[in-house]
Amino acid sequence: MIRDRLQKGVQWVSSRMLRMPRFRNWYARRLVKLIDRSKEKRRPLSGNLPMIERTIRGLPKPERAKAVARMLEPMQDRLVGRDMRRAAARQERSSGKGSAGRRPGTLPQRNVQRRPR
Repeated sequence: MIRDRLQKGVQWVSSRMLRMPRFRNWYARRLVKLIDRSKEKRRPLSGNLPMIERTIRGLPKPERAKAVARMLEPMQDRLVGRDMRRAAARQERSSGKGSAGRRPGTLPQRNVQRRPR
């Protein structure tokens, strides 16, 4: 109960702070720096960071922070229709191609490489 209230309070404060462009741009630069350092050190990303990394992967370095700042702009969920929310959920699902992109619930499969004759 207390944990839920605390979490709601943190979400409220962070949503208010992300409305300020100066703080949002600072936070976006910080996220891009964190993603780049994690990739250099080959550390896994957690939470929504892998999705953000896939989105900004093809962009030039100066544009990455701007793109992340645009992602952080607050949106009103009331304006987004049901179809758009469902489409976004479908995009976030794993593709099922390859070992890292397999869908949840599928059994891991071993790839046996045959020797050339």
